[in-house]
Amino acid sequence: MRLSKGQGIVLVLITACIWGFGPIFVRYFSKYLDVHTQNAFRYLSGSLSLFIIVSIFFRSEFKQCLKAWKKLFITAFFLIIMQTFWVMALYRVLPAIASLIGKISIVLTVIVSFMFFPEERESIKSTKYILGTLLCLVGVIGVIFFKEGVTSLQMKWGIIFIILANLFWTFYAVYVQKTLRNYNAVVFTPYVFAIAACSFFLMALIKGNPLAVIHLPPRILFVLFISGLFCIGLAHSMYYFAIRATGIALASSILLISPFLTAIFSYFIFGETLTGGQLISGVVLLIGGYIVSKSKGIKHHQRS
Repeated sequence: MRLSKGQGIVLVLITACIWGFGPIFVRYFSKYLDVHTQNAFRYLSGSLSLFIIVSIFFRSEFKQCLKAWKKLFITAFFLIIMQTFWVMALYRVLPAIASLIGKISIVLTVIVSFMFFPEERESIKSTKYILGTLLCLVGVIGVIFFKEGVTSLQMKWGIIFIILANLFWTFYAVYVQKTLRNYNAVVFTPYVFAIAACSFFLMALIKGNPLAVIHLPPRILFVLFISGLFCIGLAHSMYYFAIRATGIALASSILLISPFLTAIFSYFIFGETLTGGQLISGVVLLIGGYIVSKSKGIKHHQRS
């Protein structure tokens, strides 16, 4: 499937809206399900939808990725740890704050890339990167500092979990870029998500309550399925289709709007409000992220 640049931009904008709703879903399900159970069912829904897409559009490449099964399991390992910390954070911190702080991953990606890709080490010395990094750090500090109740134990643990989630998401993104760059991302992603779903089910059996879904009202069960289908399945496939037309840099820049979409959704659903200081800090943070993303070709990934 070949898209024009305009069609690619439209797909990225749709993806940004869907991913902006991702943290909302996670927070919403925290009232009904434990961390591992909601991860298990959402990733099951997401991986199944991706397998269907791959079987339709990339049938010839479907089995090729199985040759790299060891790399797929390592990739899934980073994803599982990241997603666990991310969801644990959203059980403690409201979505808008979590999404803004999470953009620090753009800086972390460049730092870890510096360690593993010698050809990219010049970028970390660039004026753009240094300026963007400083703006990101100032923005993150501002988002946290201007938050009421930041000294509470729950908020502190939430921030720690966000940082850990971003660290492992960076490892995930860089590992994919380093070891799976010769494979079609749309094709290997459902395998990784399926491994993650199985692992989350095992974790739910050990430390959660997967049978809780039986007692969910049909409406909530439907939303659970839809959240995995769209935020984890369809959005990732749309993103990977779109960057073929737009390029990674443009797509990454457009996706920087997702935290503000999350803030809008969170305001209407959870009543979450950002102070003036947090809004200004958020803008500074995203400007910094934009500058950093322009300092090198970062492949943008998104938590769901």
